[in-house]
Amino acid sequence: MATGRRAGQNRQNVMLLKRMTTPHIGLEYVEEAIGGSAQVRQAIGELGRAISRDQVATSLVEGGLAALGASCGAMVELTDDRRELRVAHAVGALAGAPRSERPFPLTAAFPLVDAVRSRQDLWIANRQELQARYPGLVPEPGARSWAALPLTIDGVVLGAVGWSFPGRGFTPAQRVGLRGLSRAGGEALYRAGLYEAERRASEEAERRDLLMSEVSSLLDSTTDPVPALTRVARMCLPLLGDWCAIDVLAEDGRLDRLVAVHVDSAKDVALRRDTRTRSTSTRGRLPRRLSDRMVLNVRRPTAHGGRSSNVGLRELRFLQELGLARLLIVPLRIRGHTVGTLSFASEDQDGCYGAAQFALAERLARRCAAAIENSRLRATVQQTMQDRAEFVAATSHELRTPLSHIKGFVSTLRTRDSAWDVETHNDFLAEIEREADRLAKLVEDLLEMSHINSAGLDLTERAVISPATLVAAGVDRLGASLGDHVLDIQLPDDLPAVWADASQVERVIANLLDNAAKYSPPGEPISVTAKLVGHALQLRVEDRGLGIPPDHVEQIFEPFFREPPAGYPAKPGSGLGLAICRGLIRAQNGQIWAEPRKVGGASLVFTLPVATADARKR
Repeated sequence: MATGRRAGQNRQNVMLLKRMTTPHIGLEYVEEAIGGSAQVRQAIGELGRAISRDQVATSLVEGGLAALGASCGAMVELTDDRRELRVAHAVGALAGAPRSERPFPLTAAFPLVDAVRSRQDLWIANRQELQARYPGLVPEPGARSWAALPLTIDGVVLGAVGWSFPGRGFTPAQRVGLRGLSRAGGEALYRAGLYEAERRASEEAERRDLLMSEVSSLLDSTTDPVPALTRVARMCLPLLGDWCAIDVLAEDGRLDRLVAVHVDSAKDVALRRDTRTRSTSTRGRLPRRLSDRMVLNVRRPTAHGGRSSNVGLRELRFLQELGLARLLIVPLRIRGHTVGTLSFASEDQDGCYGAAQFALAERLARRCAAAIENSRLRATVQQTMQDRAEFVAATSHELRTPLSHIKGFVSTLRTRDSAWDVETHNDFLAEIEREADRLAKLVEDLLEMSHINSAGLDLTERAVISPATLVAAGVDRLGASLGDHVLDIQLPDDLPAVWADASQVERVIANLLDNAAKYSPPGEPISVTAKLVGHALQLRVEDRGLGIPPDHVEQIFEPFFREPPAGYPAKPGSGLGLAICRGLIRAQNGQIWAEPRKVGGASLVFTLPVATADARKR
């Protein structure tokens, strides 16, 4: 089995090498080397078979030792950023070459560094010449001459190789052999770099695919996205950086921090503290550039970069305190809208996120967005089912009450053991009629709500109409239900016309006035005011009753909601009036809400779009 795996790996290596393209290499040095020494030819053959940089370094240094009689040797190569050198392989103590694998600067003074800087072959024929070039450099025992040659390909230097020899000077055969080895070493080092880069890219692609498979499996197996997304964030590190955060977009347009993790467990404490602080105080907004499905890449988070990308300065300072330098923010988008952001940051000071990292981050963002959206849809479905069950229960109760009253009075009238006088008989019939009317009104309101929730309103009925006309028609529709309440109507003469369905808005005004009359003390006035706010008309109906508890300002618009006995006194009604008002106003691109009055009572407010060209298009 091991042999089969090795053979398979070799075939893969051959296929990778066949796909590689290398610069043009002159073969003069090979011809010279072949003519000069069989051992040099063998060493060059070993370099041709090397597929890693370590193999190249070993074959090159030890090939020179064996083929040309060197006593010590070393190869150095440039680091990935080409700012320093490191020893790839060494045999013995070559003059000036460090004995550790730690990188050293290009300013160091010894032969291998000069060969890299000058890109020239360096031949030192004796100790006196070495001391003259490099004062203070102590030569290794037994060495009398030194050669340092650059490893280049198409004029690009990759490193250098050097040997020391026990004899003084160099023979022509040695020079030819060393040049042949160095040129072959440059080609082999370039080829090995290509192979290793492609191998790393292949391994990274496998890791990315494995990560996506694990993320998908995790998110598919959970119904609660918060702990799952926390695990996803940790799984992404350190492949995409040292820090990961997931923010979700709330209904008010601000971002709530859902997850924040760091590869350093000690820094997780600060992250958890920051997440708790965000949940109660500072909450950022969605960066503007991300709304258009753009990836934000900030090389080094700074105050200037933050302002240009709409990333908060507090966020940037916090990232810098964590030692992070690069920031990548990807929008969580699904079905054309953004539900949050996925952020990564790295401590790496150099470079930016590359195309492969962008692609992986966007794949992760799409998967996380789907998990968040599915969770919301699941919660919405569950809430809808619960609301429907509660609505059915409340409707059954509301229908049962008038039916019970009707049945009770009818049963009483049909009893034969009692004789009812005409007045009592008529009172019973009046109660039956009143409960029947109440039942009819309840059924009418239920049908109206069902129509609004299912089919919506016929928006073709909208027209340009003045606010004064709407208020007057709403008051007329209410009729005598106002009782002894006085209406205080204050409408400025310069109010613009609105774009609305007049009959439906009149019904809303009548419902709000009826609601105010129910909850106002006898004889107290009810005020109606209006003003222009932006591009919308705001109309307000105020009573002077008991007011609305702050925790009920939203609930009063729910079907069948009634204040508990400790609040308002019980009033007759279907319990659907304000719920219908909300549906009618929202259907016309308006809003409706409740506010407590500062001096007691309640204000019910709604808006309608002004009759502009844009409003008529909606």
